[in-house]
Amino acid sequence: MTIDILEHEGLVVSVVSKISPKLCGDDDIMQIARMGLLEAANEYDESRGAFSTFAYMRIRSRVVGEIRYRSYRNHVNMDMSAGIYAAGGKQESEYEQEAAQNAASVASLLEALTDRQAEIIRSYYGIGEEAKTQAEIAESRGVSTSAVWQIVRKSQEKMRKYAQSQKFCFCAE
Repeated sequence: MTIDILEHEGLVVSVVSKISPKLCGDDDIMQIARMGLLEAANEYDESRGAFSTFAYMRIRSRVVGEIRYRSYRNHVNMDMSAGIYAAGGKQESEYEQEAAQNAASVASLLEALTDRQAEIIRSYYGIGEEAKTQAEIAESRGVSTSAVWQIVRKSQEKMRKYAQSQKFCFCAE
């Protein structure tokens, strides 16, 4: 059975607006929702019931996943910013020294990862380049967004363990 995606655009808007009406204006969220619809259309089997019910769950899952991802990413970015650009009346040269020390620590942490993991982490957090979304990384590497998220999570855990074993300290004073 072939599903006409355009026919179900209203479902995308409906799902997103039920989560939060404010999100309907967020192009990235709407695109993530459309990707959920496309995924549902590709994986739909008539034996699973009505397409709209199946698609609703896929779309909602994708949108909620993106919201969680953004929330986590913002939290991590704020923590990293606080560590790297801490205030406290220091001279600019002191900030530069701390930033250089932290950059060296981040580089050491990345060395604990495989090349693939390090590339994805650099893209995800914008280390040496502009930060990319999961979807952008997935598309450029030819994998699913969930695969990117799994790699990011495993890499974070690997770096956390490495940092603990090496007793890393990011400047935050």
